[in-house]
Amino acid sequence: MIDEISAAGGTGIGIQADVSTPEGCEKVVYQLKEYTESLDVLVNVAGGLVTRAKTGHFTWSEMTKVFELNMFSVFYLCSLTVEMLKKSGNSVVINFTSASMRSGTVGVPLYASAKGAVDVYSRSLSRELAPTVRVISICPGVVETPFYANTTTKQALETWAEANPLKRSGTPDEIAHAVMFCIENTFLNGVSIDVNGGNLGV
Repeated sequence: MIDEISAAGGTGIGIQADVSTPEGCEKVVYQLKEYTESLDVLVNVAGGLVTRAKTGHFTWSEMTKVFELNMFSVFYLCSLTVEMLKKSGNSVVINFTSASMRSGTVGVPLYASAKGAVDVYSRSLSRELAPTVRVISICPGVVETPFYANTTTKQALETWAEANPLKRSGTPDEIAHAVMFCIENTFLNGVSIDVNGGNLGV
C-alpha cells in the first residue's frame, strides 16, 4: 500500500501495532506525531469475530478479547488523537461497525454488541466534538475479504449472497467509496451509513 501511495505522488508511512492493547494504540499515535501535529481523517477499521461462541459458552477471556479489539481500540484511539483532530479544523472520524449489530446475528453476540457500542459512541462523539470534528460510522454487510473467508463456510457465504436483494456480496472498493463519500461530504455528521446491498438480516 505504501508503494501505491508513493506511485500516486503521495507520502505514506506504515505503523505495525496491535490496537487491541493500550500499548499498541499508544505506539500508533506516538509514531504518528513524529510526522504531523494534526490529523484530518481517522478511520477505525480494525476488528474481528475472535469467537463464534453463543451465550452460555464463551469465557471471560473471550469476552474481553472481543471488546478490546472491536470497541476499546476505537474508544482509545479517538481519545488519543482528539487534540490532533481538533487542530486540523475540519476533520472526520469514521468508525466501522457491522450489519450484525442491527440483525443480532446468531452465534456472534459479543461481536454484534461491541459493534453496537461503537455505533452509539460515534453518535455521542459527533455531538461532543462538533463543529470542529465530524464523526460517522460505516455499517458494512458481507464483503469479499479474508475476514469472512477465514471465518465462514463457502456455503454460508453463498447463502448470504443469494439472500441479498442485489444477489451478491460487497467488494472492498465499494466500502472504500463509502469512506471517501464520508470524507468529502462535510455536512455528514452523527449518522450511520449502511453499505450492505439493502440487506439488514445478515
